[in-house]
Formats: sequence, C-alpha cells, structure tokens
Amino acid sequence: MLAVDIGNTRIKTALFDAQGQCLSIQAYSHSEQQLVIEQMHAVGKGMVSNVSALADKDFLLPGFRLLSGKLPLPLEIDYHSIDSLGSDRLALACGAAYRYPGENILVISAGTCITYDLIENGRIYRGGAISPGLRMRFQSLHHFTGRLPELEPSDDFGFPGKSTHESIRAGVQGGIIAEIQGRVEETSARFPGVKTLLTGGDAPGLRLSTQMKIFAEPDLLLFGLFLINTHHAI
Repeated sequence: MLAVDIGNTRIKTALFDAQGQCLSIQAYSHSEQQLVIEQMHAVGKGMVSNVSALADKDFLLPGFRLLSGKLPLPLEIDYHSIDSLGSDRLALACGAAYRYPGENILVISAGTCITYDLIENGRIYRGGAISPGLRMRFQSLHHFTGRLPELEPSDDFGFPGKSTHESIRAGVQGGIIAEIQGRVEETSARFPGVKTLLTGGDAPGLRLSTQMKIFAEPDLLLFGLFLINTHHAI
C-alpha cells in the first residue's frame, strides 16, 4: 500500500506492507509530480492526502482514494466545517489516536504552516489551530517591508539579537518556540498529562526544551494514511 502526502512544499510517499511496516519513504518536489504518479501506478493501491494547489483529479488513479472527512474515520470529528478540514490534519489525528489509545493528545505539525490538533481520550477530534510556518514568517517579513532581508533559518539564534539578521531570527525562530510552548502549557492546563507529539518537515530544526516532554513522530501523517486506508477503525 502506498501513502501519498501532497503538501504545500513537497510530496512524500511511503510504501507499507500489510502489517503497517514502512518499507521505504521518498520525497519529491511538485515539479516531479509525474514520478509520483508512476510510483502510484506501480504499486496499484493506496491513500492520498492533498492540501496543495495541485489538482486532486491527477492523483485519483484506480486503487487510490483521496482522504477527506467524508470517508469512514476511526475518530469522532467535532469540527464545524469538516469539508474544509485539511486531510493532513485528519491523517495526523488518526495516526496519533492509534499509537496512543485512550489518551489526550496534542499533535503539532511544523511545515509550511504550523498546525495544532487536539484528540480527546483517543477517540474525539476536537479541532485545533493554524499559524504561519517557519519559512512563511521569514518570507512575509521581507515581502511586506521595504528593507528587511529574507533569511534562512539558523541554529545560532537567541534574544536579544544584536543585528537585524539576529533580531529577525530571534523573532521568527524564537517566536515559534514561544508559541509552541504557550500552546503546550495551555493544553496541559486543560488536559493534565496530555501527550504532545511533534512532526513535520521543520520539526527537526526547532530547538525545543527537553522539559516540554514533546515526542518526535516524523512519519505520523504517512502512517495515518496507511491506517485509514487499511483499517478504517481503531
């Protein structure tokens, strides 16, 4: 079974065996869409999550389903606009609930956007939050001002910044860390003992305090696609 995650920046695919063991993971740019389609033809069955501007119809091949809130899901969805709920968030929530049954879970995905999703008692999806991602924040500072440069993330940042470059990184990278810490603290106050998971392409570069007790789940979305496609229930 092939899981296909079409994000705003890149496409990732994962090949799973029948027991849910991940056999291989590949990453593609959007310009390599045809390579993804060729891999889908070769495997012949799977599940697709698409949150990008690429057309859904291009990936609706025989044997593949496009994830949406209209499919049978292993969670009760407590969300007012389920038709607009991103398939990536659905897959993350289902994967998290399966791996941590019966627990309250906060899933943080750091990609083009940063998403926060709350699962209560391992069975009810309660919604979450969306904010700009790391590179989007760097780009917006440059785009919406006259003189601020567009920077890349750096491992060397801190507050207070002693130059414009340092100040931008302190605001962007330090701001994301503060945002995540605040969201974790807010959620922990409402749900003591909540399990916090971190995933997404920018997750490895975030310098999060070990005291925050956040668990890394790098391939959670792909596993969630496998789970929904194979089982449809926890």
